[in-house]
Amino acid sequence: MGSHAAQETDRASLLRWRVLMAFVFLLGLGLRVFKAWTMQCSANPDFGVAALMSKHMAEGLDFPIFFYGQAYMGSLEPAMGALFCRLFGTSGFAVNLGTALTGFFILPLVYLWARDAGGRRAGLAAVLFCLVGSDTTFHYGVAPRGGYMTLMVCGLLTLWLSLRIAVRLSRNESVSVWPYVWLGLAAGLGWWSHQLAVVFFIAAAGVLLLGFRKKMLTHGLLPASLAFLAGSLPWWLWNAAHGWASFGFAGSLGQVSLQAGFQSLAHQFLNLVELSLSRPVANGFRLMLLVMLIGYFLVKFVREKWRGIESDRFLPRAGAVAVVLAMTAVYVTSKYANIPVSRYLLPLYPAVAVMIAVSVGDLLGRFRFPWGWLALAAVIPSHILLLPKMTESIDEGTLYWTSAQKLAGALGPLCDGICFGPFTRYWINFATDEKLCVACPPKEHYEPYARRAELAENPAFLDDFHGVRKFLAMTCAQGQSEIMHHALVTYGTTPPPDNWRYVEPSALSDVQDEEGRDFRPAISDYCLDTAWAARGTNPVQLTATFDRPRALNGLRFLSPNDRYPGRVTIEGQADGDEAWRRLLDVPQVTDFFWSGPRIMVAGIQYFQEFRFTAPTGGLRRLRLTVEALPRWGETSLGEILFLEAAPETEDALPSVEQCAEALKQKQIRVLHAPRWLAGRIAQVRPDLKIEPLPSALTRTLQDEMRRDSSVPYPMAVNAVTGLILDERDAPRTRERLAASGLDWTETSLGRYRLLAVDGSESESGRSLGLCWTELGCFNVNTTLPR
Repeated sequence: MGSHAAQETDRASLLRWRVLMAFVFLLGLGLRVFKAWTMQCSANPDFGVAALMSKHMAEGLDFPIFFYGQAYMGSLEPAMGALFCRLFGTSGFAVNLGTALTGFFILPLVYLWARDAGGRRAGLAAVLFCLVGSDTTFHYGVAPRGGYMTLMVCGLLTLWLSLRIAVRLSRNESVSVWPYVWLGLAAGLGWWSHQLAVVFFIAAAGVLLLGFRKKMLTHGLLPASLAFLAGSLPWWLWNAAHGWASFGFAGSLGQVSLQAGFQSLAHQFLNLVELSLSRPVANGFRLMLLVMLIGYFLVKFVREKWRGIESDRFLPRAGAVAVVLAMTAVYVTSKYANIPVSRYLLPLYPAVAVMIAVSVGDLLGRFRFPWGWLALAAVIPSHILLLPKMTESIDEGTLYWTSAQKLAGALGPLCDGICFGPFTRYWINFATDEKLCVACPPKEHYEPYARRAELAENPAFLDDFHGVRKFLAMTCAQGQSEIMHHALVTYGTTPPPDNWRYVEPSALSDVQDEEGRDFRPAISDYCLDTAWAARGTNPVQLTATFDRPRALNGLRFLSPNDRYPGRVTIEGQADGDEAWRRLLDVPQVTDFFWSGPRIMVAGIQYFQEFRFTAPTGGLRRLRLTVEALPRWGETSLGEILFLEAAPETEDALPSVEQCAEALKQKQIRVLHAPRWLAGRIAQVRPDLKIEPLPSALTRTLQDEMRRDSSVPYPMAVNAVTGLILDERDAPRTRERLAASGLDWTETSLGRYRLLAVDGSESESGRSLGLCWTELGCFNVNTTLPR
């Protein structure tokens, strides 16, 4: 009877425990679902990218391998969001559910790990420590950011399976092939999700070595390896086709000193557990107690090992120590230490939870009074006290989204639904169901947006994107700016007046620097290799003297190596006058340039242009004061083209179709043209199979976002090559082609000219000593970088 009663008591106790744990897990799940609901109108740009990925997967548009535009952070987590979008319709809540439900599985995994390390009360303590956790852990446990939760779940599962295998083998028990398969699969998915999973891999390898048995090699190595390859297969396939770009993360190692790394680690760890030293009085006691609990765990761990006390709990405890050591080693030697956020320490949190939980469990076993629970309650991050305020973010988020939707309705018709904006505005794409496309060139994440931005006919600009208003002012162009639904918007841009012509190089008497050296040949010989260069970021001056007073109204710069100045001041001096008149001051040159009637952003065929009003009576001398960009530390200008006032041309720009027909008649296959035109011809007439070179439209959906090179493009002639250029750039180009021994025929296209160059004598192409720019052909003596 006694034995039967004891068994009944044990069953009842086990049932109560299971009910308690079920309640705790359901509470954790409910909190995460509720948090997902409160964050459904997020105005975070990373959310915007992850949500777009989920939306596009749910709609069947594409299945990206990585976070749009990057070579890391796999798409497994957004795929979970896509699943809920398919089930419940596309919404911010559905996307958040994918992350929230993925992150929920951290709780049972932490429970299993802590239970193995210190018993089931330790398991409960660890779950309570992670139930809400800190602001960082709770936020990233719900907020879609690409792959942090899949990283955590897969990493923890990898470690726990490794612990189970090592423990069973240490007992001389057999292990079937399946644990190894699940171990490899979890590790593969974690590796695909984020390379920070290496922290768990290092820890898992450590505990497997501690419990090493020959059977691991003979029975487990092959199935685990094959499963790892299967889980990470998308990662390998993508990298095989992209030059193993994901291994670029290795270059982040060794970027900081150990001292700076450890200082950052200490600071961000305190932020991770919400014990910032900025509040020493409030957090001092909690920090001391946290240190004592972790210290108690470490002393217990070392003492039991020192005394030779063998138990199944040693390896799970060693796993916690291994995670801490691995996280420390990775963090203090990598670029993460330079980034002032605590999310890169997320793998540390469950390990600390296990350490604290083991100490709490031991205290509960030693004392009748619940000192352990009191200690746990004292060190649980205070973010749990803010749960009643979770709903406050709903109204703020709804306000953002409502304003964005109104903005789409008002601005969309004015800009054909495409606008350029900072990455902080990327969430607008999802919030407006892509009715308003916010692209962020020159490094746009999503290739279709990059294409739309490149081909945009009349884009708008949010928040004075890249200083667009400065650009309009420094080129005498026009545009409207206003506050529209809480956003500064610039739209309706028009190019500067076409009232100019080039000043011939022969009109320059000299171009001297501050030391009296004449650089006239270097900056006016139409050869980009012979450049005027100035090292350092201090202001330097260059003064041009003309043969007679000229009605100067602009300048154009071409650099052979993208070393354009960051600040430019232009002053003029009339004939016989000693006073200098400031014509234009540009404190910060922008990334924009005019290509025909369109604004382009950096990259291919970039050049700098400055326009100003021609002063009465003209100018005899022009003085430039330039400062290099700090990131380059030098300025290098291969050509400085001076513009002077002239009657506006009566010829109109040709249409895209008009140019395409001319190319068809000439059987052009390789095209060099102004950037605005080249891309449109390839887009409108794919049947012509014309290859525009260079092209800003070559990136695919699976490529990394990039900033295209701004250096001039080396030319070669293959078959029949076509050059389309402004009629004012044509004389220079004709001279360059003739000097290279080439023949061509010419077709007038309104304000443009088509030069069809015959390259039939060199089927494989030959070097011409020429390069292509937005302004036509220039000579080069050396091979320019691509």
